[in-house]
Amino acid sequence: MRSLLIIATFFLSSTFHYDKVAANLNSQEKLYEVYKIDSIHSFYLIYCKKAGENFKIVSKKNSSPSVKYLKIREGGTYDFSLIIFPGVNTGNSLTNNTTVLINCYTLDKDTKICREEGIKGLYTTTDLIGLYVKK
Repeated sequence: MRSLLIIATFFLSSTFHYDKVAANLNSQEKLYEVYKIDSIHSFYLIYCKKAGENFKIVSKKNSSPSVKYLKIREGGTYDFSLIIFPGVNTGNSLTNNTTVLINCYTLDKDTKICREEGIKGLYTTTDLIGLYVKK
């Protein structure tokens, strides 16, 4: 009887640990990992990856927001809601088999941002103010 109780306790604790690890892995899969931060004129270019795909996010430079925000860093993981730039092809063709493809955007008189090889698309997000994300 005692052996049965020990085995049951071990089984339940192992199952709980596995569920906790699986939940942590699933939440990590939903996050974007920032691998490079660059800037051009008055914009930041944030390069990130998720599920084996690379993304480029454009964020306008801004002064530091309130204390409710945290500065992003290379190697950090974040839950971004990406908004695709209009006309950027992500590989999904339209139903009538025509694809509009814009390779570069002129963001202001001095700044031109272009698509890059190996990057899924060009995005922006409301989650960022400059290099700061809501805590």
